[in-house]
Amino acid sequence: MDNGTRGYVQGLLAARSRAGSGFAPESLHSEDLDPKARPQTDDVLSRVDKVLQKMPSEDVPDRDEFERAYKIFMSQAEPALRKLDKDPTAALDHGEMLCLEAVIKVDGTRPTLLVRDDTIDPEHPLAGAWRDTFYSVRDSMRQIAAAVGRIGPANASASRYFGTGWLVDGQKGLILTNLHVLTGMQMTIPEAMTRTAGGFRFDKDSVIIDFAAEANSLVTKSLPLVEATVPSGIEGSGLLGLDLAVFRIADVAGNIQLPQAIPVSTDLAGPTGQMSSFCLIGFPGRPQETSGTVGGVDWDWVNGTLFGNRYGVKRIAPGIAHRPLGTVAGDTRRWAFGHDATTLGGSSGSPVLAWRDSDFAGFGIHFGGTTIKENLAHAMGQCRDRLVQLGVPVIDPA
Repeated sequence: MDNGTRGYVQGLLAARSRAGSGFAPESLHSEDLDPKARPQTDDVLSRVDKVLQKMPSEDVPDRDEFERAYKIFMSQAEPALRKLDKDPTAALDHGEMLCLEAVIKVDGTRPTLLVRDDTIDPEHPLAGAWRDTFYSVRDSMRQIAAAVGRIGPANASASRYFGTGWLVDGQKGLILTNLHVLTGMQMTIPEAMTRTAGGFRFDKDSVIIDFAAEANSLVTKSLPLVEATVPSGIEGSGLLGLDLAVFRIADVAGNIQLPQAIPVSTDLAGPTGQMSSFCLIGFPGRPQETSGTVGGVDWDWVNGTLFGNRYGVKRIAPGIAHRPLGTVAGDTRRWAFGHDATTLGGSSGSPVLAWRDSDFAGFGIHFGGTTIKENLAHAMGQCRDRLVQLGVPVIDPA
């Protein structure tokens, strides 16, 4: 986490502290995120303590381990925040930065909640300041959450899968995901993939998408995928490349029961920062890169234990566009924006959704990053021609 990111996280905590218990995330603007502001340590610690003490038993598989992680976390959070009390511009070491990131997940500033039966529990302790918003969308999100699936091999599991995909055309059975999800498959199951003029064909029953894959559930809604198509004419690495691919479900004309497709919107309100908030739905996995032991604290173990070690299952994460279109360094094509929703590897391909709109349309697709600093998504409006080329139906703003 660089100084700019540290300041942003600190600003989030300070803005919520100043607003008190009535903090509304949708009312938070960039001018509220003053990195020199004091985040009111006692208030932050009180919020965190209340959340962790209220964690339901089903989210705490081992109470003794949870209590140990809780004590370590709180012992690290207080001195880091007190340090900022004395000097809001003080340099923070790596462990203190990791601690601040954990705080905004725990205290409800930028949570990531499990999806169950295609909806969320607004009363979950981690819902925090988003409680009222979660209540307002919990019913309308059902059909949208049902259209987000986990892409994996035939023997997929929460620890063995490729990424996230979402249904964008029910008649053709089209799934939108990232190109790097496809390239990752080439490294894992190359023997099941045959290159074609437009992408790849998959061997029968070798690749599936599971539209369920929820925590503590044996329900599966798996369907086989038969091919992938990638956009042509897009050269370059990094932000010069377009991280999109379209997979197709097999035999969609048969008796397959598909969820309702998620509309793909080219509206730029969300990517340009005009939308008050939005959400991602996907399958964040266990971190591939570990932070290791920092200052005597194994932060991977602490974070995993506090969050129940639930990886590779369906989650929802709210956030805002804190790096709007045109402000992401190196994005000369101006088709990427930065967001601050909580993600991990496995979230790749997650739709960025206009959850306060009636149609819950997807206006972006997450393709990179695991922290606030690095989270990036493509704006559908800036990729319109390529989406049409891939056969994806799009909705243009009136």
